[in-house]
Amino acid sequence: MKKIIAILVSGCTVIGFSQIEKDTTKSIKLNEIVVNSQRFAKSKRTITQQLASISKKEMELQNSQNTADIFANLGTLSVQKSQQGGGSPVLRGFEASRILLLVDGIRMNNLIYRAGHLQNSITVDKNMLENIDVLFGPSSTIYGSDALGGAIYLQTKNAKLLSENGNKAFSGNVLSNYSSVNKGNSGHFDFNYASSKFALLSSFSFNDFGDLKMGKRKNSNYPFFGEREFYTQTINGVDTKVANDDKYVQKFSAYKQYDFMQKLVYQQNSSTRHIINLQYSTTNDIPKYMIV
Repeated sequence: MKKIIAILVSGCTVIGFSQIEKDTTKSIKLNEIVVNSQRFAKSKRTITQQLASISKKEMELQNSQNTADIFANLGTLSVQKSQQGGGSPVLRGFEASRILLLVDGIRMNNLIYRAGHLQNSITVDKNMLENIDVLFGPSSTIYGSDALGGAIYLQTKNAKLLSENGNKAFSGNVLSNYSSVNKGNSGHFDFNYASSKFALLSSFSFNDFGDLKMGKRKNSNYPFFGEREFYTQTINGVDTKVANDDKYVQKFSAYKQYDFMQKLVYQQNSSTRHIINLQYSTTNDIPKYMIV
């Protein structure tokens, strides 16, 4: 009886293996699809919700000093600035904790943040931005709660594998700027190393902006608006009023900023990719600029 059972099991095994056929289906690897405002890919011209976006090429042409200035140049939202080193985007009259800021899908703020002006948008390095999307109103709920006025999605550049980088193992960019309006110096470099399964992207930016100088053409109804003839300085422990050498220069509006980004990519297989994303930004103390 045992021999008969063993023969039957062996026969079933042979039959099972004989039914395996070679898979001849051809697979095509598709490019990444970024979904905004919808749960499925859709042409921008057919989206009914209000959406504003700006590409990397457009940002490079603008050559803005920081990310907040890029928002202001969009023309679809306003930016509140109390100082040169700041910029709080306003969507439909809401800002700070009433809107949502995301960098690579990670929240920069939430509901417990202050409801007043929030300046942390400048902490994102403008030189490493790939794309910016601004979603207004309820369409922004696709990214979660706390987006009453809307959501601003900032996508930074990704480390590129060898097949994505034109078969170049090494690539990079170097740039520098000088601004006469504030005697500002800016420098940036980024470096990408690529192999078939591993990629590394390193970036560093440095900004040193001096005191901002205002324009001299003003509304005739307010001929002295913005002029700063005096400023306060502590001398020997006493606050002293000092004459400004140039009344059009906004004293103490200068600031410095350093930005660092590191991305690592490991392609495990055709359908699995691991990404490590590290971003760091710091500035010196930036005082609010007000003339009383």
